[in-house]
Amino acid sequence: MTSFTLPHVNYQRLLPIILSTSLAVTISSMTYHLSSSEEKPSVQNVNSVTDRHFKELYDKHFQRTKIISGIIDYSFITSVINSGLSQKEIKSLISIIEKHFDIISSVQNGDKFAIKYQTNSDNDRYISSFYYTGRKFDFFILQDENYNTYNRNGYKLSGEPFYTHPLSEYFRVSSSFNLKRKHPTTKKVTPHFGTDYASPIGTKLFSIADGIVVKSKYNQFAGDFINIRHSNGSLSRYLHLSKRNVNVGDKVLKGELIGLTGNSGRTTGPHLHLELFVEGRPVNYERYIQNSRHFPSQEMKVKAKIERAELIKKLNKLTKTKTTHI
Repeated sequence: MTSFTLPHVNYQRLLPIILSTSLAVTISSMTYHLSSSEEKPSVQNVNSVTDRHFKELYDKHFQRTKIISGIIDYSFITSVINSGLSQKEIKSLISIIEKHFDIISSVQNGDKFAIKYQTNSDNDRYISSFYYTGRKFDFFILQDENYNTYNRNGYKLSGEPFYTHPLSEYFRVSSSFNLKRKHPTTKKVTPHFGTDYASPIGTKLFSIADGIVVKSKYNQFAGDFINIRHSNGSLSRYLHLSKRNVNVGDKVLKGELIGLTGNSGRTTGPHLHLELFVEGRPVNYERYIQNSRHFPSQEMKVKAKIERAELIKKLNKLTKTKTTHI
């Protein structure tokens, strides 16, 4: 008598096939009984129903998500370990954020973070999004299942433009760059070197690029303002603020929180006045960055908005004594 050994079967891989087959048989049986007195549905219709129901089953069983959140206590690495991340997952997180987020100088006790994991079609868990918020820094990054990364506005981070938007969302431009503008207060023709965004008082303000703070002070016309010299030699100026979070000599990263918009100095209402000087000359910021900007992925822009809001919602519920897993 010949003996043989059954081959090893990966039932986890076979489960989708089993579910699909059983669902198809069930639907075929239902179709036969329910449509005996009517025209039978086409195979295409049955397949579309099968595919739709199988997708629902697939999403339920395999597209799992998990959010881990925590509060910084002593160091970033210690805090993410305490939140439940494995060594492999921490390495994966570091590889995603290391070029955009300084885990040493940008981190302070009491800051909050949230990480969203998602399981792809191969049943592998990957980081879908990471959000960090604190007194000094506000940072978000999104990753798709092909391991491409994007910022909060849907721009792919590989080949990312040098400058970013200064506010957490886009506000109406209330006054554009204009070298022959009549000043609304003095009524004299005075060059308007900046772009005014009609942002409410207290809107978070971010540095448009990496650089060093060269001025952070108050004056009767500009109000509270900040000047930052960037690594490419350009200079950005942020006027009429309600709060300055940085001091002269501070190194800042692109997207780092530097203050809050306001209505200080000589103004006609709350707004951010942003100026950009390139090679010592004022340039139209909106037009200048449009000439070098990569087009964002609309799909990833929407996904980033949804996931960022989801992580913020979870962090708002987080207490200082509790790390959550959902």
